[in-house]
Amino acid sequence: MIRPTRSIRPTRLLRLPLLCMAATCLALPACGGGAGGELTGRGLILASLSVASADSVPLNEVLVFEFSEGVDPSTITSGSIQIREGSAFGRTVPGLFITQGASVQFRPTLPSRCDLADSGFQPATDYRVQLLGFPEEFAVRNLAGQPLDTTQTYSFRTRSDSDPETFVDAAPGSAPRIIASSPANGAEAVPVVDGNRIVLTVSENLDPCAINLNTVRLFMRQIGDPAAFAPSAGGAASGFVTAGGDTSDQTPADPFTWGTPATMPGVTTLLQPQRIPADITLEQDFLGTRIVVTPSFGFNADPARNASRFPENALLTLEATFGVTDFSGAPLVPFVVAFTTQNLGAQESNYVVEFEGETPILESGTSADVNTARAPSRVQGFLLFAGDGDNGADQLAPSLPETDASGCTLPRQANDGVKDDFDPLADVLLDTGTTPNTCPNSTDGSTAVVWEFSSFRIRSGVTVRLVAVNPAILLVDGDATIEAGGRLLARADGLGGAPQGRGGAGYANAQATAV
Repeated sequence: MIRPTRSIRPTRLLRLPLLCMAATCLALPACGGGAGGELTGRGLILASLSVASADSVPLNEVLVFEFSEGVDPSTITSGSIQIREGSAFGRTVPGLFITQGASVQFRPTLPSRCDLADSGFQPATDYRVQLLGFPEEFAVRNLAGQPLDTTQTYSFRTRSDSDPETFVDAAPGSAPRIIASSPANGAEAVPVVDGNRIVLTVSENLDPCAINLNTVRLFMRQIGDPAAFAPSAGGAASGFVTAGGDTSDQTPADPFTWGTPATMPGVTTLLQPQRIPADITLEQDFLGTRIVVTPSFGFNADPARNASRFPENALLTLEATFGVTDFSGAPLVPFVVAFTTQNLGAQESNYVVEFEGETPILESGTSADVNTARAPSRVQGFLLFAGDGDNGADQLAPSLPETDASGCTLPRQANDGVKDDFDPLADVLLDTGTTPNTCPNSTDGSTAVVWEFSSFRIRSGVTVRLVAVNPAILLVDGDATIEAGGRLLARADGLGGAPQGRGGAGYANAQATAV
């Protein structure tokens, strides 16, 4: 039972003395009468407050306030009926007030997240209910504008999240069902537009922990004929079409196919259904429940308008499985909605992410350009192509970039028409040059010198050293292998021999070993 801090008063019958003169009766200014005057009209009384239990209120319990007479709906607000966490003035519980005559309902916000963070009532929490009455300005009032007789305060506590009845079942004894879907099952050539989503309407409220990618699954199962643009029943072009021009489902008994090669020759069935990445969300209140499935990708050229879209020219199926349950744990009657999407013509687009500094970039940990002259206002990586495999006549000298003497227009050595397989049988030095290079290479635009090999192998026991003053890039368009016991070392002194960890006079020393 609810424990009132102040007891509820029974309705009182007020008798007013009358003074009658010349057939005119005037009520003396006692405590009844019209709406005028500060002390008049204190006749509205709270008859009852219905709560399941003072110490075990379900999180989806509707609080019902019964008054002695009709209530003015405009006076029912979160200010006049305050429902707050804790014994003091804590968080106001989000929810909705419904007024019907002398009855007022408070419907708390229902959760859509498994952690219940968005639930109106929280588990194992004390709540305080205060109804403002006379003499407060913003009091609950009847239809004549008269206030509740006094301000009244009550308290209760909700059930814990370990309680098997944390929520009460909205429809006891019945299993939840999908009662509608958008797009509808069997829809043809659904338009592919920004903001595509699938909405399932459910017969009752659901356990938010039961809504996830394992219980609600979106797949692409077939691809329509890319060369077919037959008009569908809805007007959009479809690649799922028979020789006679029919774009409807040719196998309605099988939700996972739209047609077969015999009925729709251009349709391709995927060997394995392709899972479509999507966001699965639950939207529910006391009036209805919806499962919303939104594809996670789009391809609008304008980043500000880039939004979710269905894959085009595809048969999509959305499966809501028995893993979806209501508040009592009753499983959903399994449901599959299948539809095809619009076949679009050739599309050209791009997507640019503007760099505005809102995401910290560890520049030392990336090879991408971060807001540079060649990548302004963005973080941009560059694809390094593996060269042509022809390094020239001398495998130990770089082939690129161009030389200073030629004005950066001629390579360091020309191709000799033979692909080069780098596979030395003994230790070798790859000399990057004794003077700093100033010509940019065509691989990444830096001044690194470049070797180009068809394959690259360092045998066990063989050491390959990069020496001298310039950075180096090794491009390999085939296999690159460093066997166990093989070594690739970098040394900046122009010398061979064993690297010295302490460095040397007048030069920097570095070592890199790959095994």
